[in-house]
Amino acid sequence: RQEEEAKMAKAEPEKKAKAEVGKKAKEEPPTKEKAAVEKNERAEGRKKVTEETSGDAQGAASVAEARVVGGDKKMAPMSDAPPADWRLATSGSDVDSEPDSEPLSKDEGRSGRGALSRAALCMFDALGADPRLAAWAKRPDAQDELERHLRTLLVEALSGNEWPVPPPKRSLLKACTVDVADVLFDALRMPRRVALGEDITGPTFQALGAEPFVNDIRMQRFRVRIKDLANPAKAKSKAPRMEALQGLWTNSDGLACLVAKGDCTFFTKGTSKFMQMDGKISLNGWEAISGNDTSVLWKKADKTMSWKRLVDGKGLTVLEGNWKNSSGMTCVVVDGKCTFNKKDTFPIVVKDTGILLNGWEATDIAETSITWSKAGQTMQWQRLPGKP
Repeated sequence: RQEEEAKMAKAEPEKKAKAEVGKKAKEEPPTKEKAAVEKNERAEGRKKVTEETSGDAQGAASVAEARVVGGDKKMAPMSDAPPADWRLATSGSDVDSEPDSEPLSKDEGRSGRGALSRAALCMFDALGADPRLAAWAKRPDAQDELERHLRTLLVEALSGNEWPVPPPKRSLLKACTVDVADVLFDALRMPRRVALGEDITGPTFQALGAEPFVNDIRMQRFRVRIKDLANPAKAKSKAPRMEALQGLWTNSDGLACLVAKGDCTFFTKGTSKFMQMDGKISLNGWEAISGNDTSVLWKKADKTMSWKRLVDGKGLTVLEGNWKNSSGMTCVVVDGKCTFNKKDTFPIVVKDTGILLNGWEATDIAETSITWSKAGQTMQWQRLPGKP
């Protein structure tokens, strides 16, 4: 025991010395050599993450191609930010500034010289710019196949009508592609049986010509807009079609309204039904006498009223002000944006189906309250006094 106690007493100072050295090493700042090594290791880590992320993006298309019934339904993530709205491009001239004297070409070759081929290429660019479809549309060797199907869509929409010379503004044509992009995204997510190695592009476009997509309001609206682009003079003088009225509007009295499924809901006022007779549309005694996708002129006796389509949250004056939600957070809405607790700011997104804020949809709007819903949950807003 005496020998063991002597050994332990001798080892104790050495143990303390090692502990001191370790503690000192932790407290000492890293040398230049160590800093350089750590920097290189961090750079290698970032490179690896980038490569893995890029691989995941490229793999989104292969997931769609390999999908079978009951298989993986994952797609490229849907962005909360809305795609470029077709209505934002309606200002200015209706035709492209670039001269193009060639008539509509219906050939199936990909020379890129015909007006139809140029239109299909423009739509292809718009699909590639959509974050939901980018990985699928930008696959190697996908452009030829996609353009061929897009040309077919254009020919079917035109129904033999001549393409205007010069052709429509590219921004307007790309804007018309928004509805097609939405439908394609839904079609790609539908499970279907495909042969191993078969490209899913063909079956996806074939699905657009069958239920439930062939009579989808978005495809109807796309066909109407393409015809209007092909004959802009007629489009400006005719009375609007019902499918062209879908979405959010503000009238000359400052009231905002949502048109959906044959109903018109005026925020803070109530809901009314449209009447259709002899190709004419009326609402509460007002008849739509002319218009297009961006504006409508109404007449009642000797009075007239105009509607202007809302393209973003800036036109929703009914939402502006100070609010408090059911979670106790303050919400300040100004210029189409909402700031929570003076920190986080989110855009108010306007779509044909309604008003969205950070994934929540406004289901009831009144002067002093708003009801929002998301995935079966509801959130209440109450207006606070004062200006934002």
